[in-house]
Amino acid sequence: MAQYNIIILVILAFLLITVILISIFLLDRKKKQLKREMNDKNKVHRKSLDKLKKSKKSSSEQVNELDKLSRKFFRDAFHINPNLEYSEIIGFFKKKNKRKIVNYCNSFINLYYTGEKISKNKVKEMISQFDDILRKERI
Repeated sequence: MAQYNIIILVILAFLLITVILISIFLLDRKKKQLKREMNDKNKVHRKSLDKLKKSKKSSSEQVNELDKLSRKFFRDAFHINPNLEYSEIIGFFKKKNKRKIVNYCNSFINLYYTGEKISKNKVKEMISQFDDILRKERI
């Protein structure tokens, strides 16, 4: 009888150690995956854009946030000084033959300098343009 108790205890200890090792392995794997996701800057920018899409802020506030997000993305992806004027940013992207980004930056120039009221449709259009840029340009 004592032999059976010892055998059962050894089997239980083995199972317990196996479960602990598998748990440690799975946790370590999950941590590495989370680190990779956090390091993927495109995902960070995409999350910010998704948050902006759902925002209930005014059109002008959304444009200002989109401007900041765009400049951060351009800095991360192309090492562009975020303080440059859009006309300078356009010159950079013309040299790189990035037509979609040039058109997107021109939209900002038109918004900022025409003095027209910013419509929700225009904001949605610009968010869509930037969404397309994020999909095509990898950091």
